[in-house]
Formats: sequence, structure tokens, C-alpha cells
Amino acid sequence: MDGIKSAIELGTFSVRDFIKCELVGIRVSAPAKFNTEEQSANSLISVRVGEKAILGYRVGGDLPILIEWGNKHGKIGPHSNHSYTFRQQELEDGILSELLIASVDRSDSGAYSCRASNPFGSDHTIVSLKVQETWTEAEVEELAVPATQSTALVEGLTPSSTYHVRVLAQNGVGFSPPSEVVQYMNDRNLGVASFPDLRLEWVGLKEASTYEFWVSCTTRVGEGTPTKRINATTPTNNKPLSLEFSNIYCPQFPVSAKIATFSVTVEIPWKKELGLDCVAVGVPEPTVEWSFNGGGEIHGGNGKREVQPGPGGNTKLVVKDVGVEDGGNYTCTSTNVHGSESVVYAVKVQTPPEAPSSGGSQIKGYLVSYRRDGGDWEETTEVGPRAMGHTLQPLLCGSTYQPYITTVNKIGSGPASDILTRSTKGGAPISPKKEEALLTNHSTIVVRLDLWKDAGCPILRFMIEYKQSQEKSWMRIPAELNGSAKSYTLTGLYANTRYDIRVTGGNHAGDTLAKYEFLTGSLPPLATTIHGGGKSPGESVEESRNGGSASDENKASTLSTWLLIVFPSILALAMVTAVISFFCYFRRKRKFVKVQKNWP
Repeated sequence: MDGIKSAIELGTFSVRDFIKCELVGIRVSAPAKFNTEEQSANSLISVRVGEKAILGYRVGGDLPILIEWGNKHGKIGPHSNHSYTFRQQELEDGILSELLIASVDRSDSGAYSCRASNPFGSDHTIVSLKVQETWTEAEVEELAVPATQSTALVEGLTPSSTYHVRVLAQNGVGFSPPSEVVQYMNDRNLGVASFPDLRLEWVGLKEASTYEFWVSCTTRVGEGTPTKRINATTPTNNKPLSLEFSNIYCPQFPVSAKIATFSVTVEIPWKKELGLDCVAVGVPEPTVEWSFNGGGEIHGGNGKREVQPGPGGNTKLVVKDVGVEDGGNYTCTSTNVHGSESVVYAVKVQTPPEAPSSGGSQIKGYLVSYRRDGGDWEETTEVGPRAMGHTLQPLLCGSTYQPYITTVNKIGSGPASDILTRSTKGGAPISPKKEEALLTNHSTIVVRLDLWKDAGCPILRFMIEYKQSQEKSWMRIPAELNGSAKSYTLTGLYANTRYDIRVTGGNHAGDTLAKYEFLTGSLPPLATTIHGGGKSPGESVEESRNGGSASDENKASTLSTWLLIVFPSILALAMVTAVISFFCYFRRKRKFVKVQKNWP
């Protein structure tokens, strides 16, 4: 990079290689945000009548954070109801907000919205409170139904209320145990429930007579639309007449379509899942439509954006894997015959910083990733935001590495910088010349390994192979030699035979292959051996990974070989011969002296 001095030496990489400008002090503030897992866990709370209910959420983000609670009656303030109490506690990364209801009753049931906001963004969530009523005899209302009826109509129900129904049968002995309790929640402001199917029986009608039957539902609002009329003939023998009616609709209290959630601004990190709630109420039940930036309706699901109907009138819009293109205005519209209402969610998508700048957000640090040429990527621990350099260690000598960095802020990691290529010091081993590397006689060869040079990178291993020059297959010594080995001796060679030998020395920087050609010496007579038995004509060829090679004419004298190997053998033989001769002479002399003493 222009104007930037590299600080790479002996495997040290500097952040200066990546950053062209000085960092400035930028502070990034976190918007208010609910915890997604906590939202799912606390979406429904059930309590009994008279008990205390606690609706609470943790909100992350920078302080101050404003919390607003609301329900079907509107915004809940400090003086909305004497039974409501607000409690708020500051946490390390935000606040804990709780709405306490001292003694719940049936009117407290329903959806509660919680909106959190600070100067940098806002978020909201929905929690449903279910109030379970205790069955008490004082509250029981009875409806007597003759045994001849198979159904009963319960009238005079209060809108927005929950009812429990049970049935008992009576005969001459007494009452049966009660049936299971059925709960009916009239949370849609309906006067009474509608009956999609109804079966009725008539007795006491005139036999074999034709009657016209229909059913209509009457409430305080008035009489509903009658069902289709049915002509039926009564059976003989006073048997009851049984008829079934479908689609019986009861009049409803008209309520204009409303939405229990608020228009807010939502900030979300990219690649996360966005969920927007729209709790619609009204009678008749309203239809709900979602749209984006004033465009067409968002239908059930297209993979990216999905509309998911939920309990309590909540129609949720889910946007998966949020990207920059998903930022904008999302509108939820609730509509019925009596009116409509809309709320707008202004969604802002937060993105990570661009490399290598801060991306408009305070830098939390840097991640340095690197790999050895051809290896796997490795990641260092996070480097602090004030760091101007970083040393990668320990690295292998004589190796090429490729590093890059990414900048990190509260949103995540930004794109990677350009990948650099740097090498640590050191090279492949350097082989010695043949006249230094080999010592031979007629049946052995000594390979000098201590003369190899490591080129600044310690030698790790040696491998030796050899063959007769006319052969194609190489013979390899049983195992690799450690890099600290001083020499290795090949034995059992044929005299006066040309051999090829390959010695490979390796370290982290690479391998070097040295090739030698030599001729073993001839067998005695001694004069021939002294004159030319150690002669090893040929060339020494060195090959390394970088493709370099070198050859040298073999000019080594066999006299040194004779002096080192043959002469010591002859000298030892002469010494043994002298010792034996002296021993024989000594014994003979002792025998001669003994004979003289015995001579008469």
C-alpha cells in the first residue's frame, strides 16, 4: 500500500499494512432492543383472579430508555388504574421494566404492548395476559332445560368476558356429577357465540303431518338472519322429529377495526430475523394486510417475507435474513365494514463497518486472520481498537503467510481487507559438495550429514536412498534420520561398482535433494588399492524446491581414503603378527635354555 511502511519481520504482521488513515474517536450508541429469547418465553402469562401479575422484560441499549405500556384500553400511565404499578431497574447493558397488577380480574385479560425507546432507536413486543377465574357457587347462574331438549341457548352474555359452562343431569334420585367445564372467551366483543351446526328434536307434534322449520338467533342487538326453511313430515308412533341446521349466525355488537400496537421505529442488525406484530380487534373480525413502502400486499409467504397468523388476533410479519434492501416502512392495516386503522413500522437495518473504516460505528476491535500458504485459515483473538500493530507468533521459519483483518463493532464484523502475502526468514537446507559429503572404500560409504547447512531454518530430517547405476529401483534406508544426525554408513556394497546416491534434507522452508554418483574401490592387491582403489569419479548434483541445481567435478584423492581405512587395517595386522612372533620366539628361547641345563 502506498505510503505505508511494512512492519513484517521474522513473522511479524502489522495492522499498518491494512489501514491507510488514522482512526478518529467515534462513539456508537446502541438502540433499545428486547431480548428475542425472552420475548418468546414471556409471550403468554396466566394468573388466577385475585392474584398478582407481573409483566416484565429486559431491554438492552444505551440509557436513558423510555418504556411505555398499553392494552386494549389504550396507553397505561401512572394514574390509569390504582392497581397498576411500574417498576424499573438499571442493568449493566440496559434496564429491566415491569408492570405489576396487584389483583387481577377478568377485565385485565388481553394483549399488553410494551414499547422501549431511546435517542438511537426503539423496539416493541406483545404479551398476552390470561386470567383464570375460580369457580364459586355465588357466581353460578343456572338454566333449567327440559329433558326433551337436546340444546340450550344462553342469553344475556356480557361482551369482552370469559364464561365457564358445565352441565348436570337430574332424575328422581338426584343430580349427577358435573361435566367437564368448558371455557368460552368472548374477547371479540360478541354478544353470543355463533353456532355453525345445530341439531334439534321435536316431540308431541301431530303424526304424519308436514311442518315448516327454521332457526334464527336473537340477542340484545336483535334477531339474526333465519336459516333456510326446511319442510319435514313427522313420523308415526309419536317418535321425535330430528332436524339439523347449519350456519346459524347471531347478531354482533358492531366495533370498528382497530390495532392494539403502535407505530414505532425499529432498528435491527443485518442478517437477523425481524418480527413485527399487528394485533387487530373489531366486530366483525377484521381482515389484516401488510405492505412494504406503499407497495402491494405481502401475502402468506414468499420465503423472504412471511405473514404468520397467531393467537389473540395477532398477524405477525416475519422478515428472514434481513439485508439493507429490507429497510423501509412496513404498514399493517386492519379493516372491517365499520372502519379501518393502520400502523407503520419504520425499519432501519444496521450494517457492520466497511473495511477498514469504522462504518459510522465505534470500532470494538480487529480480528486478524491468517494462513500458511496452502493451509487452513486461523483466527487470532480480538485486537483492541487502539492497537496500531499486532505480531503473529509463533510462525514457522522460511514460510509464506497470507494475513487479512476485519473491523468489528457492536453490529458485527465488516468485510475483510485485502489479503497480503508475507514470508518469514529462512530457506531450505544447503547440501555440501561431494568431496566433503562422502567417504568410501571398496564396500562401504560414509555420508557426512553434519556438513549440511540449515540456511537459517533448523534441519528436521534426512532421507538417504541408493542404487547401482544400472538399476532402476532405489533402496531406502529403513527410517528417516533426525536433523541432528552427524553421519550414516552404507555397508555391504560391491567392490569396483558404480553407485548412485540421493540425500534429502528437509526443514519448514522446504526440502533439498542432493544427488551423487560414485565408484567403489577394487579389492587387493594392496598396490592397486593404494594407487586407485578409492577413486570415485562422477558428479554431485543439488536440487531444491526452488528449482536451483549445481554440479561439481569429483577431484577427491583416494589417498585420504587409504590413509583413513586401509592403512589402519594394515598397521593392525602388522602389530598382531609382531605380537605372535614375539610370543613364539619367547617360548622357543625358554625351551632351549631348559635343554642346556639338562645337558650332561
